[in-house]
Formats: sequence, structure tokens, C-alpha cells
Amino acid sequence: MRTTTHVPRICVLLGCGIASSAQIGKAIIALPLIQQQMMLGLESASLLIAVFATLGAFLAMGAGIIGRKLGPRRTLLLGMSVMAVASGVGGFMSDFHALLLTRIIEGVGFLGAVVVVPDLMRKNVSLKNCDLILGLWGTYMPIGSGGVLFLGPLLQSYGWQNMWFALTGFVVVMALLAYVVLPSDDMIEEGVEPEPDIRFSWADIKTVLMSRPCQILAAMFGLYTFQYFILAGFMPLLFVEQLGLTLSSASLLTAIAIYTNALGNISASFLLRAGMPIWLNMTLTFLTFGATSLLIYTHFVSPFFIALAAALTLGMAGLTPASTFAALPRLVARRDLVTPTVGMIQQASNIGQFIGPLLIGFLVPHFGWSAAPALVIPTALIGVITVAYLRVHLLKYAS
Repeated sequence: MRTTTHVPRICVLLGCGIASSAQIGKAIIALPLIQQQMMLGLESASLLIAVFATLGAFLAMGAGIIGRKLGPRRTLLLGMSVMAVASGVGGFMSDFHALLLTRIIEGVGFLGAVVVVPDLMRKNVSLKNCDLILGLWGTYMPIGSGGVLFLGPLLQSYGWQNMWFALTGFVVVMALLAYVVLPSDDMIEEGVEPEPDIRFSWADIKTVLMSRPCQILAAMFGLYTFQYFILAGFMPLLFVEQLGLTLSSASLLTAIAIYTNALGNISASFLLRAGMPIWLNMTLTFLTFGATSLLIYTHFVSPFFIALAAALTLGMAGLTPASTFAALPRLVARRDLVTPTVGMIQQASNIGQFIGPLLIGFLVPHFGWSAAPALVIPTALIGVITVAYLRVHLLKYAS
């Protein structure tokens, strides 16, 4: 590990993550407009968010292994390139099924990009700042997906296709910066301890898959993502359909709520440095998801308080991604297994991102938004139990 932190590289890597997660946010904000233009029901429209995670739900572990073999820089650039091409082509699509296909391919590129970034960050950060930087990496999702929502007022005038093209350009710019700033995978920098030359084998894959701490960490993160996309993914639609807000107002309120998630990530990084237990951050996330669901979905309060409850929930949810990436180095068996383990965590995350929107897309048309807590509260309780099991392994590490 380095003795100093290479700030420009860390910034570019975070920028790559933000550009990648913006491809998720664009579907969230465009969902009401695409649903209206293509005359879709919620069950079909929800696929626009869910299919992004389709292949990742099955292949993320493999992507982590490929990233280790191919090299993290090459994998990052390949993933960004695939994402840019698919996004650019998607902007020309007027058929919903063709658009879904481009979303699936975008998801493959997204997976290739984000699965290697924690390892690249670890190589460019000092031991002293490792927890802080890996915690800040968790902000890439809310910053990217939330930032796009500020474009909501422009959607009616410029259309969702132009947003697709603009965000394609964002990915291209960040890929070029990564190409320029990041050293070759084969380069050994002066003053930096070289990575051990360990060939990845089937035994290593088994080590990752059979690691109980990493299994629990992945399951916990999958439950978190499940909850996150149920709330964040459908907030604009909830505000437009149920509260009668305009798309512009709904997108701005959703953006503010999602940005509190970024603040939660940043807060978690400093809380961890101050000694707050990782497991406590995660527990607070799931308790908040369950406690606020009745306020958000059952309309007992005004739109203002619903938006406030959503912002509080996503802010507390931000404690979990930062804590997950901070826990990762403590739980992997070997340093060279970090990327494949991130792949396993990303796979669980994609399963949550895939299943959550699908279940909401089925539940709401049949039972209404007020039925959502019946899905959210039990999942939150399962999350609390999962964190309790994870706490045992974290305490073993601490001892």
C-alpha cells in the first residue's frame, strides 16, 4: 500500500463511479415520462430500472474474477466503454423492448466499471486514509443518480433522449480521464509496494464463495439495495401519481432526498474514524427504513412531511455503503481477494436492485402504494438480523 494518497486518481475514480451511477438515475427521473409516452403500465415501466441489474444479478462474481485477471484499469476502461456505447444507442430507441436491451448492456458496463474501483482506490490511498476513502466511495451512487434528478425541469422541454446523449458524453469524458491518469496495470510505481504475484484459481473462488463473513456482508448489502431502490427508484412516480406534483417538483424533491444519502455516506466515514461500530451504522439504516415506511407510503401526512421522511430515510441509509466498503478489508481472507469479494457484494446488490422494483411494480397496481410497508418492514427486520450475525465476525476481527 502507498505511504501517501494520490488525490487526483481518487477523484477520477470517484468521478467514474458518479458517471456510472448517473445511468441509473436517468431511468428514475425519466420513468414517468417514458411510461406516459410509450403508454406503459407500472409493471412494464418498472423494468426500466430493474433490467439494469439483470446480468449483474448472475455475473457480478464472475466480473470480479475477470477484473482480477484482466487487470483493474483495463476492466474499468472496458466497462466504461460498453456503458457509453449502450447509452448512446439507447438514446435513439423508440421501442420499449429495444430500450430495455440497451439498458441490460449498460448494466454490464456499469458492473465492469464499479467492481474494480475499490481495489484501484486501495492501491492509491495511504493506510491512514483507507477507511475514509473507501467510505467516500459509497457516495458515488447517490451523487450520480441524485444529480441527474436535478435535470427534471429540463425533461419536458428537451426529452429523455437528449439526457441519454448528454450522460453518454459524461461517461466518455471520465473514461478518457481514467485512461490518462491511471497507470498501466503492469506498471510498478517507485515507492509503492508491488502487488503479490498470485494467480487466481478455482480454490480462490471457493474461498470467496465459502467465506461466511463475506456471505453475510453480501446478503446485508443486497437487502440494503432492495430497500434503497424501492424508495429512491419510485419516488418521482409516487409524487406524481399519488401526490399530484409536477414532474419538475417531484424530481427536485427526489434529488434532495437522494443527496441526503450522500451526506449519510460522508458522515459514516467520519463516524467510523471516530470509532463508531460498523454494525451500528448498518442497524440504524434498516431500523429507519422500517420505521418511516408507514409515513411515506400511507399518506397520513402532507407531501412536505413525506419528502422529509424520505430524505431522513435515505440519509440514514447512507451509513451502510460506507460501512460496507470499510468492513471489506477486515473480512477478506487475503488482500488479492478484495476485487472478487466486491464482485460477490455487487452481485447481491444487483439481485436487490432487480427484485425490489419488480415486486413494487407488481404490488402497487394490485394493492396500491399503501401496501408497500408490507414489503419494506419485514425486509428491514431481516436486515437487522443479518447485521447481528455480521457483528459477531466484526468483533472477532477487532479482537
